[in-house]
Amino acid sequence: MRILINIFLLLFLADGSVSLLDELLTSLLQITLLDNVRAVVAWVTVFAALVVYITMGIDRRLPKRVLLPLCLFVFWGAMILWPLPKIFSRMTFGLVGTGLQFALGVAALLFIRKINGRSLLMTARMFKPPVFRLRNTLFFTGANVVMVPLALIVFGLVSLSDYISQQTAGFVRLGFDGLYMTEKIYRHNGKQIRLAGMIHIGDKTYYEDIVASINSPRTVVLAEGISDRHRLLTYRFDHRKFADLLGVATQAEMTIEGDFVDLENLTAGEITADTSSKPHIVMADMDVSQFDSKTIELLNLMGQYVNNDATLFEDFKSYSQWVDANLTDEVTRTLKHDILTRRNGEVIRRLHQALPLYDTIVIPWGALHMVEIEAAVTAQGFNLDTLTERLSIDFGKIKITELLQRIIAESGRT
Repeated sequence: MRILINIFLLLFLADGSVSLLDELLTSLLQITLLDNVRAVVAWVTVFAALVVYITMGIDRRLPKRVLLPLCLFVFWGAMILWPLPKIFSRMTFGLVGTGLQFALGVAALLFIRKINGRSLLMTARMFKPPVFRLRNTLFFTGANVVMVPLALIVFGLVSLSDYISQQTAGFVRLGFDGLYMTEKIYRHNGKQIRLAGMIHIGDKTYYEDIVASINSPRTVVLAEGISDRHRLLTYRFDHRKFADLLGVATQAEMTIEGDFVDLENLTAGEITADTSSKPHIVMADMDVSQFDSKTIELLNLMGQYVNNDATLFEDFKSYSQWVDANLTDEVTRTLKHDILTRRNGEVIRRLHQALPLYDTIVIPWGALHMVEIEAAVTAQGFNLDTLTERLSIDFGKIKITELLQRIIAESGRT
């Protein structure tokens, strides 16, 4: 047992040392030589920490004052040291995290030396029998019955939040208190572009805050919203059913007071002559007729399910059956091309038209669109100036009891 513990201590310090050296090389010299070594040492350390942690509940001789902080730090590292990435920049976060691990490893060895008076590692005299004590095991087990589920919930939420943030280029953040949407303001040559990540359902105050912020002159809003000039959709898609379930509003209730214009026939002189404070609004989306037939079929299907009188569970079941029967890899690629790529191309085209005419361009589009739109903005030489987070869904306002009762009632009807 002593050998195992000493190996863990050395692994922990080695992990911190290699990681700190890697961060220093990356930040100072832009050299990445230790990535593979760092990953291997880190995973071996995580496995060793798990073994040591479980062993502490069996072997009462293990010094918890030394080992528990090290094990918890390793588990915290598996959660990306949350919330440090939200506090520090990427470079600073890496140095702070690895520096903390190195310092903690050194402190643990010095504490061991203080205990035994000679060695930095565990000595044989520190492992005197008896090995097992029921009180130690019962206390350890009881504490973990409470803490492990909480830790797993936190780990799951942090992992999900990190995944969502990566998929949306940071325009969505899942917090413990709610779902946050981010607006990024870019500036270049006296102009600004506001990229406001949107969600179809959210608190009414969230939408009101966005509307209230659009009040500067010479401003255009490149609005999202698929048109249907040829009436190819048999149902109008409405998120009201989902919003009612959570007790929130829909994006359709967000009304921007402005004048609709056609960029194709607009001149800079007309905009200069317009002295009103109202923004111009441009419908910068595609028409349904431009989509593939399979995309139109899916939109009709979703609209049918959302607008009927069935429960959400029945809708989900029917939708899943359609997906299983029709959603091949080829159809999936077509849907992604229509719903994301082609629509992104349309709003980016409108952005290029608007840049010479307006001082402020607001693009309030769904967060999944923002990865490509943001890339187009930076390609024009714009630099990030301001980040604003808005709480779109406040978990504290959701009536959990009523929500669970409704879910149970609806599931019983299926």
